[in-house]
Amino acid sequence: MVNPIRDVFSWVDGPSQRLALKSTRLEMTYAVFADTVKRVAAKLRQSGVKPGQVVGLRFEPELQAVFIAAVMHEGAVSFAAKQNNVQAYRDQIDHVFTDNQLFEAGNPKRELVTPDWLASTASINAQIDPVDFASDDALALLVFSSGTTGTPKGVAFTLANLLQRIESAHSNWMPDKPFLAELGLDTVSGIQTYFYNLIHGETYLISTGAKSTLELINLVGVKSIKTSPAKLLDLAREAMQQKSKFENLKAIQVAGGLVSSHLGAEAAKAFDATITYLYGSTEVGTVTRGLFDTDAFNMVGTILPDAQVEIVDENRQPMPVGQAGAIRIKTPYQARSYWHNVEKSATGFVDSWFYPGDTGRIDGDRQLHVDGRIDEMLNVGGAKLNPAWVDSMLSGYRGLNDAAAFTAKDALTGELKLGLAIVTNGDINIEIFKNKIRELLGGSAPEVIIRLDEIPRNELGKPLRLELAKLYFESFF
Repeated sequence: MVNPIRDVFSWVDGPSQRLALKSTRLEMTYAVFADTVKRVAAKLRQSGVKPGQVVGLRFEPELQAVFIAAVMHEGAVSFAAKQNNVQAYRDQIDHVFTDNQLFEAGNPKRELVTPDWLASTASINAQIDPVDFASDDALALLVFSSGTTGTPKGVAFTLANLLQRIESAHSNWMPDKPFLAELGLDTVSGIQTYFYNLIHGETYLISTGAKSTLELINLVGVKSIKTSPAKLLDLAREAMQQKSKFENLKAIQVAGGLVSSHLGAEAAKAFDATITYLYGSTEVGTVTRGLFDTDAFNMVGTILPDAQVEIVDENRQPMPVGQAGAIRIKTPYQARSYWHNVEKSATGFVDSWFYPGDTGRIDGDRQLHVDGRIDEMLNVGGAKLNPAWVDSMLSGYRGLNDAAAFTAKDALTGELKLGLAIVTNGDINIEIFKNKIRELLGGSAPEVIIRLDEIPRNELGKPLRLELAKLYFESFF
């Protein structure tokens, strides 16, 4: 296959009402989807999009789904455009298409997609064929890492690599159908779900938040979902408000972070569904799967048969079973490199292995236990502390809606301290709260507490700890 869009279009000849896309705001059959994609692709061609060019897209998810297919139709390479990745890779990007007037205004590579722009596709000649990629090794898609600790890295997917990853996703984390990924098209999970469904003639379900996910569970009979800890919390709270168990839902799979005991209990109250951990990364895919255990929240599952995971020391030498160290991973469906401008570091691709920047250990049952990120470990009085552990210990505190630990640099002395950002519902007594966390955490209790309206998080719900440290530092001035 030299362009997967040909497979997507093959489903047009199936049942006339076969749905390609469905959200709570839109339904699109394969016939309508294919026609719309062709018309948008023809318009992109008129705008100068050429095979192999890199095209940023920023739209609401329903329109994003159309434009991703249209860019691939032209043999070009799409990515989800955000402020940080567009600014970091401006010289390597050929086009940016968006319907957001404020996004990248003034960028000569930006083309604003207005209602008139879309309406003009109705009169365009859509009888054009997809442009084939030069080979299976041609770049087909870019997915940017979360960038929680600096500049986001573009993970480069060749055509062959993308198709491998799609099939591995189906076998590793789509246990029951209908399946819905709460993680959107700016994540590798969302992109894999999107392409798998369209290539196989199934319906890509588009969630726009907790309410829409629950509505789709009822409308379509969704049996399994993939989500993140932050999104699961929103989902559980919304389900509790609606006072419904959503009995169709049988499996909840969580990726992108650790589930605290409190969150696990909240989800168990809201849903009669099993909670499964998935551990992996944008670069290598899923490498473990296992049931969530409230007594071992950092045990993220059994290593999958087609994944290799090792624990290594500071010299990158394998360590014995049970000992903690840096995690490294190898899978047959992993990406092979980053796209442009990525400096060598302790994380990334080294000698065919991928180093995600996490620490952990493997027990005798091939269960992986993840302790935390190397670059997020906090130094408190000379001792290393995992901020995710601090977050989990405080979850469930009455009156505390959200919390995230970070390293705070005192603007006057330069001294590093443990900080904590909190979001409250207004009922919390800060002095009582401080005493409580001293009881819970002892010498690991945060020295600095800041109150925010919202914890800044990435698309997977991971707290942006560098941004929290910056907010604290700037509060001095």
